[in-house]
Amino acid sequence: MSYVNFSGVEVDLNINNPVGIRNTHLLNAYARLDWRVAPLVLFIKHWARMQNINDASQGTISSYSLVLMIIHYLQCKLIVLTFYIDISPGRI
Repeated sequence: MSYVNFSGVEVDLNINNPVGIRNTHLLNAYARLDWRVAPLVLFIKHWARMQNINDASQGTISSYSLVLMIIHYLQCKLIVLTFYIDISPGRI
């Protein structure tokens, strides 16, 4: 569920969805791995929103897919390292 809070910030709310929680942990790990990831993701998400290509409900790219593409690009350019996280049940 998405909504805009009182300060105008868009928030995705995830309730009782273990996959969504794992996805959040993964993105958080990449953001902690390199300080440049979070600002770049925010910039690209803002740009995509301004181009009207960041709204999955309208048939365009979801925010999660966009972030995964950014991380993939950074990994291919050897800017952000690839790492393995054991996300098997009971590990998170």
